Amino acid sequence: MLFECRGSSSGNACSGRTFGLDVCLSQSQLESIVESRGGKASLLSTERLLRRLSNGFRYEIGGLSFVKYRKCQLEEIKRVIAYADLNVKELSAEVLHNAILRSFPKSTSVPPKSCRFLSHESLLGLRDEIGLPIDAEEINGSSSDLLGFVRPIIQLLEEFYNPEARHNRSEIGWDKEWIVIDCLNIVRSISEIGCTETNQILQTNGETVIPVLASVLLWDDPYDESIHDEHRIEVTCILRNIFAHGTKTHQTMIINARIVSKLSRMFLWRHNTKIDREVLLSLGTILSDEMPEQVQEMIEEGVIPRIVQLLCCSDLAIIDASLRLLVIISKDHFDIILKANKVHEHLFCIIKMPLDNQKNILSNCSILLRKLIEVDSSFVPLQVAYPEVIPRLVELLKLNTDDSVHTDLAMVFIHISKEATEDNIDSLVKDADFLSTLVKLFLIITPRCRTDNALDALIISSFDV
Repeated sequence: MLFECRGSSSGNACSGRTFGLDVCLSQSQLESIVESRGGKASLLSTERLLRRLSNGFRYEIGGLSFVKYRKCQLEEIKRVIAYADLNVKELSAEVLHNAILRSFPKSTSVPPKSCRFLSHESLLGLRDEIGLPIDAEEINGSSSDLLGFVRPIIQLLEEFYNPEARHNRSEIGWDKEWIVIDCLNIVRSISEIGCTETNQILQTNGETVIPVLASVLLWDDPYDESIHDEHRIEVTCILRNIFAHGTKTHQTMIINARIVSKLSRMFLWRHNTKIDREVLLSLGTILSDEMPEQVQEMIEEGVIPRIVQLLCCSDLAIIDASLRLLVIISKDHFDIILKANKVHEHLFCIIKMPLDNQKNILSNCSILLRKLIEVDSSFVPLQVAYPEVIPRLVELLKLNTDDSVHTDLAMVFIHISKEATEDNIDSLVKDADFLSTLVKLFLIITPRCRTDNALDALIISSFDV
């Protein structure tokens, strides 16, 4: 066999030369060459997959060891599995875990579980996308274990997001971009535990970390592609958890950083389903208390038309969060909601949806519908509501047991029904079961809802129809 010794000849080797041995090639290159030349026997073992799992990228921050498999590595693992025709479900979880753990140590010893972190992104890729039967709890420590590393992680985030240093990274050799999202994942997981843990996050440079994180929401630098929507989503969740679990001081810091305005602008700027969901949840959390100035701040950003528009989307979490926000806004600014396009049509569409186990959606939708028809019944003409909505209202009134929902839906039902004419009254009574439902409302529902005297009067007057 000929021996090639003229430096690296990987290009020649990969080009398909029949003979030749090159000691300058890496193991992965050699395996790729063997694979391309049909050396199947040496490439079909599980060991080849385990070698790939043992070769993740490693980084250390303040004693915490990170391991991450980059996209090219995950693609290589997929290729190895496909080439060897491995059934990943039959692989031993313990063997896979041990292979991944071999990526962690700098020398020979594996760091304890409390001091290691497998990238969440890599975990999803290995477990959910590739299908390897691995368990994160066997590799990573708990969120509480990570509390001891909050300070260096927060310092790294501040360094990364510092506007003054962003354009100087190439000069100082800053090489941590690839783990920033993992640091955000860690801070988010800790912030979700509870008050004590959230407060500990803010004890580390709390006066600067909130403004720094807030700046990420609207960062738009064409020269820095590392700020992606994934970062914005994680930061939105962290800020929401800080507001929900932090002290009054921390909540004031959130308000002073104009998070409501920044979230509203990001909501209008980044049309992304995940961002929509997290922004709406965050605004609902921040505005749930009596905060008229912040509600006004959100309204001034012009978000209401888009919130109303999202009522007709297919994501129940977004619908739920949108309705919750609209109920908050409707307390003092219902006139602005009325100006949005097709409000009543969107609410009727929600009523017609299967709402099993969606009590919050039904409750908030019924509140808005009642306010809508009480302000101006012309928004819900019978020709729009019937024949689909009225039978659905009858069905919900028969099935629902929540008194407040009963009251609101009954008011909606009766207001719509009072628009009946001689042309449609027969079909209304027969097809929609209108008359018998009115009787049940009067005899059964109203005794449970006696606090709403207007409902009694309206039911009685409706018999004149």
